[in-house]
Amino acid sequence: MITIRLLALALCAFWWIAELTRTALRDTEPPKDSDKSTSRLWDASHLIAVIGMAVGFSHLGHVRIGERFINVCGLVLILAGIVLRWSAIATLGRYFTGKVQILNEHRLIRSGLYGYIRHPAYTGALVGYLGLGLSFANWISLILIFCPVLFAALWRIRVEEEVLRQAFGNEYADYSDKTKRLFPGIY
Repeated sequence: MITIRLLALALCAFWWIAELTRTALRDTEPPKDSDKSTSRLWDASHLIAVIGMAVGFSHLGHVRIGERFINVCGLVLILAGIVLRWSAIATLGRYFTGKVQILNEHRLIRSGLYGYIRHPAYTGALVGYLGLGLSFANWISLILIFCPVLFAALWRIRVEEEVLRQAFGNEYADYSDKTKRLFPGIY
């Protein structure tokens, strides 16, 4: 089972390095703080996730019943989450940034995954982090990895939706009426 945990750790490292590289190469500092420090909260949730991963290599909170099944389901969810997130990021293209902001000539994207849900990049992240937590087959790791990211994502979504409402007005209100936030037909 240690192999699966190491594989989950490697997938997470690959994911984080890819996203940090994209952010470093593409993002610029927004002219005003429309982000309301949610990017700091997002970063802090990732630091807590590191603690959760460390706990995952201990015996504290370890789940023994169905461990292999839980580990494998976790890996599948990590991969699905990464694919979902990167697909959403690719659909947004230049409009995707690490901080909540409206860019020059910004337009509302309704194609691809955005035709079904308003925040598929967060959905992908949440699915990926749920998988990361499960891949350790450790209930403490699951809580430390998933819950802070869930809290940060939900807070960021509130801030982001307010910024989008201000920027796009009725167009965003119409879009919100036709789509769910994170999961089609549910929420």
